[in-house]
Amino acid sequence: MRNLKKIHGFNGLLHVQDPQNGVYDIMSDLIDAVKNLGIPYNNDFNGEKQNSVGRYQTTNEKGKGCSLADVYFRDALKKVEFHPGQN
Repeated sequence: MRNLKKIHGFNGLLHVQDPQNGVYDIMSDLIDAVKNLGIPYNNDFNGEKQNSVGRYQTTNEKGKGCSLADVYFRDALKKVEFHPGQN
């Protein structure tokens, strides 16, 4: 078993998670076809290896996709005061 603490953070602002909805039949068929070609399955593209096939994890917050800008800059921008130039 891999040591996830070695390669993943757990207390950051970005919430990485596996897709919450089901896998479409065509996606399962494509993954199976690629695996039959000898390409390994990967259940963690944020882990040690990326050259493989599988479902990608996403960053979500409260059921909506979120980006680096959403989680890191949103609060910072609230603290910035913008003033028009004064003469």
